[in-house]
Amino acid sequence: ETDTPDLVERAQQLIPAIPTAFGGDLPFIYAPPHALLVSTAAVPQGDDPYAAGRRASSTINRFLLLARLLHAGSHQSGWEITGASTLVAEIRPQPRTFNPVQLGSLLERVVRLSTDDAPAFAALSDFIDAAVIKRDGMAATSFDTALYRYNRAHEEGDNFERIVDLATALEAVLTGDDKGEGLSLRLKNRAAALLATPTDTGTSIFSDITKLYELRSRLVHGGSIPQKDLVKIIMSVSTVPDGAMFGVALAFAVDRTRDLVRRSFLARLCLGSGTDPLWPFGKSTPVDASLADDTTRAQWRAHWRDQLAGLGAASAANPARPGTDPITRRSNTQTQPRHSTEPRPK
Repeated sequence: ETDTPDLVERAQQLIPAIPTAFGGDLPFIYAPPHALLVSTAAVPQGDDPYAAGRRASSTINRFLLLARLLHAGSHQSGWEITGASTLVAEIRPQPRTFNPVQLGSLLERVVRLSTDDAPAFAALSDFIDAAVIKRDGMAATSFDTALYRYNRAHEEGDNFERIVDLATALEAVLTGDDKGEGLSLRLKNRAAALLATPTDTGTSIFSDITKLYELRSRLVHGGSIPQKDLVKIIMSVSTVPDGAMFGVALAFAVDRTRDLVRRSFLARLCLGSGTDPLWPFGKSTPVDASLADDTTRAQWRAHWRDQLAGLGAASAANPARPGTDPITRRSNTQTQPRHSTEPRPK
């Protein structure tokens, strides 16, 4: 956690040719707290140095994904440089900037990591790699689409584009190839059945997805959205602070969608993994009929939470802790969405 010039200086110590990568203009970003992630990859004799660079970059991307899935962090990337640790090398530094204009967010959830997090990170990463996903002959899979869209919703585009990405990710996670009539209703019912907690009820989840899915549909299909309707939709999302400015409210609404996608992905991953999965990938499963039964629904909900607990990541199944508006430094102070049956704390 330091100033941007310190991070650039440290990066330059690791990759000496950095100044030439940006044409002499080193990147400057102000969105504290800042952090620098470093990944190294050896280049065996005769190997492609660019391939080694891609491996190092992939390691960082996986690390960021795991931090988001486990801790619901709001972290965004500012810049990335891939290069050699020597001034003279086969590969020139490859710079990349991430959405420099809209890097800052009106919602912040800072994550502080320690070595205590390492076992859960490793276990969840292995769990993702072990997921039995049929990719042979496939141009795309719903599993990979969900991961890609979820990650991209942290990095690129404005908040309306993020809502579209996240709604697509939610659909890919909970319905996959199971299309047909009543897709939206099945999506909401499945999310409410699998994600509900005492502080985030199924009613609240169903209601929020209904509003956000309506907004997504209008954005995707080019429908007109009167300003008053847009404000009404955003302000009615359960985790948006009362009286928030519209920009802040929109950021909190996006964060609510991100968290629903995060928990849905973890639930789907856990239900589809193991020796006897309840909802295996690539096989037809009567999901809606199973979730309609009270006993089976409780079993499924407990199963994916127990799976996470077995990985040392039990808390990842819970709703994200309240975010903070980085301008006013105020949190939404809600420990549960407004539609919960429990009273909202003062």
